[in-house]
Amino acid sequence: MRDECRGRVYGSLAASGALLSLAGAMTGGALAEVVGIVPMLNVAVALIVLSALVVFRAFARGRPVESDGGEREPLPPAIEELETPRAPT
Repeated sequence: MRDECRGRVYGSLAASGALLSLAGAMTGGALAEVVGIVPMLNVAVALIVLSALVVFRAFARGRPVESDGGEREPLPPAIEELETPRAPT
């Protein structure tokens, strides 16, 4: 991504995330009026667990990625930095 577009891209991402969050709250509230709060809380828990499983699956370590050589994809620099052991000071 070019540096001159980075602010616009992240601004658009943040704005769309905020709008979708508002839309989700409005939809959840309307559905809670119809079916009740407890079933909607159960749906919210199920969606949170599902999203956690998606994240764990996406960032699973040690599994081969289907590429040319069957090797693992390199980690992004920020994550690689976290995993690099540092010498004690």
